[in-house]
Amino acid sequence: MGGGIGGGSSNAATALVALNFLWQTELTFDELAEIGLTLGADVPVFVRGFAAFAEGVGEKLSQAHPKEQYYLVIKPKVSIATVDIFTHPELTRNTPKRALSTLLDALT
Repeated sequence: MGGGIGGGSSNAATALVALNFLWQTELTFDELAEIGLTLGADVPVFVRGFAAFAEGVGEKLSQAHPKEQYYLVIKPKVSIATVDIFTHPELTRNTPKRALSTLLDALT
């Protein structure tokens, strides 16, 4: 947690999915993702369990199929809460929106 790769959000999603199973509530992934969104913007992607590009506050997902199967994660001894990043007064929100296809083409 604190590394910016969804540690806390994946824990929350796992808890939702596990409790849904254990308590046999039979909630759909859409319903679990909606609950998860109240906990954190990236919880829905972890509820669904696939790589995705997210829009909005994390509720609009487009499935992605990255070629890489292995990643190296290096985490410095610094933690910054996601809420601190996204509520920082100097965070600009003026980046023009690009189509998913444009983003994917830029990776090749």
